[in-house]
Amino acid sequence: MQPVIYIDVLFLLNFFINSIILYATSKVAKRDVNLLFLSLGAAIGALYACVMFLDITAITATILGRLIFSILLVMLTFRAVNWRTVAKLTAIFYMTSFAFGGTVFGILFLTRASTTLGMVVSNGEVYLNIPIGILMFGICAAYTGVVVYTKIVRRKFENERLIVDVKINIKSEEIVTKALIDTGSELVEPVSKKPVIVVEYDVLMGLLPENVADLYNHTADFDCEILVDIIESNLGDYKFCLIPFAALGTKSGMMLGIIPDKIEFLGRKQPQTSCVIGICAEKLSSDDAFFALTHATLAY
Repeated sequence: MQPVIYIDVLFLLNFFINSIILYATSKVAKRDVNLLFLSLGAAIGALYACVMFLDITAITATILGRLIFSILLVMLTFRAVNWRTVAKLTAIFYMTSFAFGGTVFGILFLTRASTTLGMVVSNGEVYLNIPIGILMFGICAAYTGVVVYTKIVRRKFENERLIVDVKINIKSEEIVTKALIDTGSELVEPVSKKPVIVVEYDVLMGLLPENVADLYNHTADFDCEILVDIIESNLGDYKFCLIPFAALGTKSGMMLGIIPDKIEFLGRKQPQTSCVIGICAEKLSSDDAFFALTHATLAY
């Protein structure tokens, strides 16, 4: 004996699930959605699910009909008209729906609850008498998984875009290291106003004079007198300068800077000569993802 389908329960259940899926879609796509239009879209989607249980053979029950309906639903909910945006949102909507459906069915089979459920299928629409606890847990798990996974992937993608290879040339000696493009950096050398790229000392030590190496190997805290002595002792050979800073870690003070012959962001721009390198005694990345922080104007 097949279970009885209550149309009001079917509508409310689909309205709730559609609302969560559409909201998750907005989060994944990083697109704001109006609550009124989200509710309207969820209601229309729920009504569509109810209509699918009628004995019909209309185009709305075909794969093409479902696709057209999904596109119209996305356009209405997100008020999107650009075809690229619509295609992107529709793809995200389907991937999110599959993630939600897969999670709920996975929980059903893991808990063996599926063996006690009645199932009705009409025009591709499935009605299951799912216990409310399992349904809510599945929806919460799916939403959390989708949002967290998206954030992880997006952060990894953004970090890969912001980390670049930079070649530094000082007195005909070169090193190549990885630099993070710091879009919020406003650090400049105060006299020339040249942008500063902060580089770890360990990366630069092969390019620096011995007295600088001795200084950084023995201490990480320098007063101005020591730094001025370094500058004066290397006049004519190296172009050193002092850079005041206030946003690196938790300390503020003076950083020793050196003017390179040139730096080059590989695969991005022509070599740069109008910049200053700040020599940092501390690590810039806890996981060694990069060894320098560059002013955004240098890389773009």
